[in-house]
Amino acid sequence: MMAEVQNTNEALVHYHVTLNGDVGGKTPEGGQVREFDGILPGGDARRLMYERIFNVPVNENPSADKPALTGSLSYDLRYWLASPEQSRRSARTIRFDMFPAFDPHPPPGGAQIILQSTNRLTNEVEE
Repeated sequence: MMAEVQNTNEALVHYHVTLNGDVGGKTPEGGQVREFDGILPGGDARRLMYERIFNVPVNENPSADKPALTGSLSYDLRYWLASPEQSRRSARTIRFDMFPAFDPHPPPGGAQIILQSTNRLTNEVEE
């Protein structure tokens, strides 16, 4: 899971981000919340990536009210040019549910499986 940050200014931007998420009720080893600081040069972009989550339980018998796979990613990003006291904030939660017929065996030859998903954005903050 990932969120992308773009600096449309020419000046260096500092940021502090908190990432939180799960897939199928599982979180990465070592816990769910990740926090870190960074800098972003003018005109540049960064991807803030949450660790992969392995061995995710999948519902092999999905129905209209029980998705094959569900998960969420929340991020809370504060960023500033010169002083953290004059920061801006962007935050939201992205929740997804996938409702396809699940095939536990991938297609031969490494072909991709396309899954239909329903995505909801909540807890949106722009300040």
